[in-house]
Amino acid sequence: LQAATNIVEGRYKFTQTWNEFELKAESRKDDEWKGEGDLFYRRWFDKYTSLIAGGSSVHEDTRGEIGVGYILPLLIESKLLVDHKGKLRVDLEKRFQWTGNIFTDVEYTWRQDTHLGDEFAATLMYAKNWNWAAGLRYTSYSVGAGFQYRF
Repeated sequence: LQAATNIVEGRYKFTQTWNEFELKAESRKDDEWKGEGDLFYRRWFDKYTSLIAGGSSVHEDTRGEIGVGYILPLLIESKLLVDHKGKLRVDLEKRFQWTGNIFTDVEYTWRQDTHLGDEFAATLMYAKNWNWAAGLRYTSYSVGAGFQYRF
């Protein structure tokens, strides 16, 4: 769960050995507050490769999506998805652990559908323990200060 002055995001994963459900919802302030969300089921074939099926909602545009996930070298998590309209989407995520307490999360989403647009977000966070972190959140549109809670 993340909350900052420019974005609120919740991400929940329910996992069992080879199966995973992921729910991600966010509301971001560009010119006004806009919401979006993903609900995906992943079936892992090994520790690097998964099949993904689910749906996304971006700015009141809802789409069914299917694709593959792969963990690239340097632990970059990638997803290649195609929606029910035949448009591609690529997601990349990476965590950089700079010190024992300071880390950065970077996320990039490219969509072939130009009216939905690309998204970029990066954080610079200080975490004294595993549950709580505080810091800065940069998106494609603004910079905000906030916190992160993990449970």
